Amino acid sequence: QPRSARASGLQPLAKDPRPAPAFLGGGLGSLSATRCTDPIPLRKYFCTFPQALIKEPIISHTLNAEFGVIPNIRAASISEQMAMVAVEIEGSPEQIEQSVVYLRERGVKVEAIQEGED
Repeated sequence: QPRSARASGLQPLAKDPRPAPAFLGGGLGSLSATRCTDPIPLRKYFCTFPQALIKEPIISHTLNAEFGVIPNIRAASISEQMAMVAVEIEGSPEQIEQSVVYLRERGVKVEAIQEGED
């Protein structure tokens, strides 16, 4: 039988006094999500992973945790012997470059995808 919040001693959550972000309908001065003109840099890569790295969450976890980039896996083909992954990496140019250097140091073959090739 479930216990009520009062019976468990839990207090209701207090309302956050900060204004909601503009994209949620809150007021942050004159800022508006639709007026942002500086997109975050995005680069596309084709990565080939050797067998020893297939089970490591290098793209899905490590790149974000270590370099602060946002990886987006667009396509992948994975077998027991290798993994081929098309990925978009979003972040500052420096963060993206550090991510690519890291992948190559780990043994991943990384090839930039030029616009019009995807």
